[in-house]
Amino acid sequence: MRCPRCQSENGIVQIGRLVYCRDCISFGRLEIGSYQPLHQSVHFQDEVGYCLGYDLSEAQDHISKGIVQAIRQKQHVMIQAVCGSGKTELVYASILEKLSCHQTVCFALPRRDLVIEMTERLSRQFHGVELVSVYGGHHEQCYAPLVICTTHQLYRYPAFFDLLIIDEADAFPFYGQKQLMAIAANACKGQLIIMSATLDRPDPKTGFAVFELNRRYHGHRLDVPQVQKWLYYSLWRDLRLFLHQGKQALIFVPTKAIGNQLARYLKWWGLKCELVHSQSARREAIIAAFKARQFSFLICTTLLERGMTFEDVQVIVFQADHPVFDTSTLIQICGRVGRKPLHPHGKIYFLAHRKTREMKGCMTHIQQKNA
Repeated sequence: MRCPRCQSENGIVQIGRLVYCRDCISFGRLEIGSYQPLHQSVHFQDEVGYCLGYDLSEAQDHISKGIVQAIRQKQHVMIQAVCGSGKTELVYASILEKLSCHQTVCFALPRRDLVIEMTERLSRQFHGVELVSVYGGHHEQCYAPLVICTTHQLYRYPAFFDLLIIDEADAFPFYGQKQLMAIAANACKGQLIIMSATLDRPDPKTGFAVFELNRRYHGHRLDVPQVQKWLYYSLWRDLRLFLHQGKQALIFVPTKAIGNQLARYLKWWGLKCELVHSQSARREAIIAAFKARQFSFLICTTLLERGMTFEDVQVIVFQADHPVFDTSTLIQICGRVGRKPLHPHGKIYFLAHRKTREMKGCMTHIQQKNA
């Protein structure tokens, strides 16, 4: 017997006449014998469209059209695009085509913060379509032609979406979680698009159409990080220089405890800073204040490694030789810098006692993309 939600065979438990799956019970107990998928109707409008306010680059336009053709041919799609290349815009034409045909679309991301930011963006750029945002603690309204949700919320939508887009598909907590991946597959009755800057190429047998974009939309090269030793002295020197230049910086730390300690040091040095991590009660307000340039330095865990865009920001990775910072994470962190045409470059410093294989891998990856 197989669970119809997460496809597990090993998690099936029978107690008397009750049969349920314990592997996905965190999403609510599913009584397998009486399981009936919900078929919610949604209201489509005829005048759907989007407005970017800018033109796609030649490379973006070429890939966007290629994705549309692949979707028309019933292929799944993988997009590997460097951070800040404008990969989100690559799928807009495919989203529009599905909505225009009165077909449902989902844009799924691994974390709540990313869902909130993407909802604001799609609400601003798309018109003539109802959309809803669904994440933990925010699911009063779940169904619309266009759904933006965390990957954890896909359990609500068995066989519901004609097009499922999973952004940052290699990110925690989605990547490597068999239950979440099976639930995502169960939610998609049509085509799947997966996107990230750090995806492994799929097995050719899977039949994915693969598209790569190795240049940022503004045409500038990616910044290569510099390694610095003498952690606290280097940190103090770098932050004083950024302050003198009127620059903001993200300071990535491997753990919340180290972040708390570092925040105390910065405040003792007379520097205005805040700390955010996954348990921060005010993290959305803190991030908004940082974007509004109300303070200069934001200490953060890998919570902000991807998906968030900050204008003219510098990056420091404190204790970059810590095991938390694998190659993919470091690549994503470096991608926070230079995302806007007015500020296409910035400083990236790895503060570490030694240069790890992961740090070398990150630097090599960026240099290869610049080649």
